[in-house]
Amino acid sequence: MCEFQSLVHNSSGYIIRCHECKNIQLAFGTTLVTMNMERFQWIAQNISMEYQYRNPSADPEIKKIIVSVDKQTMLCLSFNELEKLHHMFLQAGALLEVYGLLETEEI
Repeated sequence: MCEFQSLVHNSSGYIIRCHECKNIQLAFGTTLVTMNMERFQWIAQNISMEYQYRNPSADPEIKKIIVSVDKQTMLCLSFNELEKLHHMFLQAGALLEVYGLLETEEI
């Protein structure tokens, strides 16, 4: 049975990780997705790239940014939502690094 570590939790959603199976769960808006670490890193990279190269002044509330989650799932986001999700992934990624260091120290 999964035992979750909270990585990020705010009014936009959450990112948690199972301590046992290491799967990550993202809840954002009306979407809930479970993924492995490789997929999490891939999505984080795509979100970071979209955030870096998008023009925030061009209709920040209109949903026109597509971020693939897997072959069947995509997130359709406004720039403002992309910004929130980007910050969530940055926070989660930083905590995952810390947890990784702590788990290495325990061995």
